[in-house]
Amino acid sequence: MRRSAVVWYGYLPLEYVDATRIRVPLLVHWATEDTVFPIAKVDELEKKLLGAKVAFEFHRYHAKHAFANETADSKKLPCLKHDAAAAELAWRHTMEFLAKHLNRRAARYLRSLILTYSIDTPWV
Repeated sequence: MRRSAVVWYGYLPLEYVDATRIRVPLLVHWATEDTVFPIAKVDELEKKLLGAKVAFEFHRYHAKHAFANETADSKKLPCLKHDAAAAELAWRHTMEFLAKHLNRRAARYLRSLILTYSIDTPWV
């Protein structure tokens, strides 16, 4: 079975991250304006992953925390902000990553989703 993992916006406290135990490719989405998970710590995490030779992709978006959450604005918290363009791009990166790292059947299904959904189609 082929495996991979996708992470949106967050990370464990870095002192608890043992990157040598990560055995699957990672895709991680970060918001550069995130005050909940500061981007400076992301750079530290990236160094840990590189040092452990983990296969990973980091994507940074000029956005706030929870940028893909369509209900973020309704929370009325200054640290949250939905960003439709960043969300769309992150979903495309996610679908492409999973298509690359999962088995053929799952990859075909995901490719059909990528082709089916346009920038005007809300993700469910």
